[in-house]
Formats: sequence, structure tokens, C-alpha cells
Amino acid sequence: MVIAILAAGVAGYLISLIRKQSSPRLTVNPSGSMQLWKAVILIAYLILSTAATAYAVYSLWNAAPPAAPAPRPAQVVSWYAGPWHGEIGTEVQLILLVLFTGAFGASIYGLKSFADFIGIRQLQESWFVFYLVQPWKGAGIAFLFYMVMRGGLLAGTGGDARFINPFGVTAIAALVGAFSDRALSKLRDVFEALLSAGKPAPTPDAARQTDR
Repeated sequence: MVIAILAAGVAGYLISLIRKQSSPRLTVNPSGSMQLWKAVILIAYLILSTAATAYAVYSLWNAAPPAAPAPRPAQVVSWYAGPWHGEIGTEVQLILLVLFTGAFGASIYGLKSFADFIGIRQLQESWFVFYLVQPWKGAGIAFLFYMVMRGGLLAGTGGDARFINPFGVTAIAALVGAFSDRALSKLRDVFEALLSAGKPAPTPDAARQTDR
């Protein structure tokens, strides 16, 4: 519920921002200092995002196989998130851990960056959207990194989710979320290396010209 409310709030603000940009008389000066009420909203948003994702990671980490007399699949765990309770597969558990840990790392980075700019008195209006989308960007890039790892293109390999070390997965997801720009650059390198064409073989005409 908390995540849905946050997502709706972010989407609503972005829509309102697009509407403002379509009306020149309502455009905010991006070079000015951030207004106090916006700074308060951002700091509350980042703190709430940090707390919500930390709790989600904690609850997912404590998810355990259900204790029931009826036989259950071996790759199912019971997840308790506040009043909500349900059973999810271990693969889904890993994906959710990656998403929430990536958002957690990005939220921590956002809080640190926000405090730094306040400290040097250079918090600008134009950075509002950056901090607003930071947790979602961290979660998305962490998920992309996880998919690449499970595909075996980096240090990780695919396989049964039960035999994957959750400490390593969550640690990488947290780092990717905190340093999402660098992680995205690494993903770009992987993409370019994966799709780059090899050196074409010389044609007979080119070989004769080289001999000359």
C-alpha cells in the first residue's frame, strides 16, 4: 500500500510538471534555490522511502517456507509484510529483494546528496525531479543488473534460486542503487560488447590492394 501511494504521488507530480511546462506563465525558474516546502516534501519522501524499503527487505529476508501439514512446493516461502501475508516463490523473493534493496541504496544516496547540497547552500530548484525519481531509478537499474547476472554475462550465473547467495545479490543491488549512474554505464559497456560486430574478414580485392 505504501509503495502504491508513493508511485501514485510521483506519477501525479510528473504529470503536473508536464502541464506546467506547457504553460510558460507557470514555469518555475530552474536556476533559483529550491523552495522550503519542496525541500521539506523531498526530505520526508526520501526518509519514508528509506524506511519502507528497509522494512520490505527485512520482511523478505525473514520469509521462510510455510509450516503446513499439506505438501507444498519446495520453492515457496511465506512473506509477512505488515498486515499482509502471502506465499511467493523463491525466485520472486530474490527479485523483490533486488528491487527493494536497489531502491533502499538509492534512497540512502539521495539523502546523503540532499544533505550535502543543503550544507553548502546550493540546493537548486532543478534537482527536485532528480531526488523524486531516485528510488525508482535505483530499483530499476538494480533489476537490470540482476537480470544480466542471472543470464551469466557478468560474475553471476543462472540456476536454481535456492542456491544463490542472497547476501551477494542484495549487496550488489544496494551498490547499484546507490551508484546507479555508474552501474548504468557498465550496463552500456556490456550491451556494446554484446552487440558489437567483429572485424570483418578481408575480401580478395582488399587483400590484393594491401599486397600492392
